[in-house]
Amino acid sequence: MEGAHHGVFTGLLLQALHGGAANILGKITPGSLYAFVDNALDAWEQRPVFKTNVSQFISLREVSPLIPKEILRKLPEWFAEAESIYPLAPSFEPTEPEFNPEHGEVFSQLQKCNRHSLVEPVDAEHMYYAAIHSTGCRLTALGAYYRELAIKGHF
Repeated sequence: MEGAHHGVFTGLLLQALHGGAANILGKITPGSLYAFVDNALDAWEQRPVFKTNVSQFISLREVSPLIPKEILRKLPEWFAEAESIYPLAPSFEPTEPEFNPEHGEVFSQLQKCNRHSLVEPVDAEHMYYAAIHSTGCRLTALGAYYRELAIKGHF
């Protein structure tokens, strides 16, 4: 199907290459390109076919990482085990009288991880409430994956 300047597939491919198909580290691979385009098309539209014969994906393009690598490297520090809970308290929240700037810096980094589905609050809807009610946060499955990559020194 043709649009104003190019076809639907080409438009999706361009969006993907401009960062839509990037992973947390900012890498765009053939697999992520395919997934981006495939997810954007519904069942009745023309479907791309993905065929490959490779032992590993290469990065076709790199864009700015969603979360800086320095923060990702801290995941094993904050979470000794993949199932660990990082304890939060009101001292992490800048609006509270007990606010501690060092805690605030960690909290800011944990919130970046939360925005990109690596960390989730425990028994609270938002990270703010996890801090106010002194519950904590934990890794998601994706967060546990990036924690392992950090331990292995992959970035």
